[in-house]
Amino acid sequence: MGQSKKIDLIDFSRNMDEFPPGYVFDLHKGRIERHFPNLKIGENSSHKSKKGDDYNCAAWAIELKEGWIEFKDEHGNLDLRLETYISYYENLGFSQTDTIQLEEGVIKIAIYTDAKKEFTHVARQLSNGIWTSKIGDWEDIEHTTLEAVGGKSYGNPAVIMRKQLNPC
Repeated sequence: MGQSKKIDLIDFSRNMDEFPPGYVFDLHKGRIERHFPNLKIGENSSHKSKKGDDYNCAAWAIELKEGWIEFKDEHGNLDLRLETYISYYENLGFSQTDTIQLEEGVIKIAIYTDAKKEFTHVARQLSNGIWTSKIGDWEDIEHTTLEAVGGKSYGNPAVIMRKQLNPC
């Protein structure tokens, strides 16, 4: 029989200064890139916040930093129908569009669905054309393309919506 291999576990209750610079970040970066293979931190994306579960992507898409936006069906189950999310954002003044091109004075969001056409994620376009996403209870990130967070975890953008911002 072979000898059992010792696995070092990270004790996150320890002072973070005890770890080599970048050690924990590199572990988390690897986890993100495993779930989002198109996302390359430092190449086509960057972290913009600390990990946290105060809000989700649906809230972050409308610039809320508190609360999870999610819906239940008549049986109390999570409602992941694309139509539910489209309707929600339409009630906030968004309308569907065919283009992701940056438009001055317009906020755009991209709603993602999986292979079953169920809601998975929302990203928001910033005024510089870069997209921002809240990755579950992980960080907020910025990414250069919608495809960067697409793939096995979030599927693909299914609907692009736009909302005219009020002039100052």
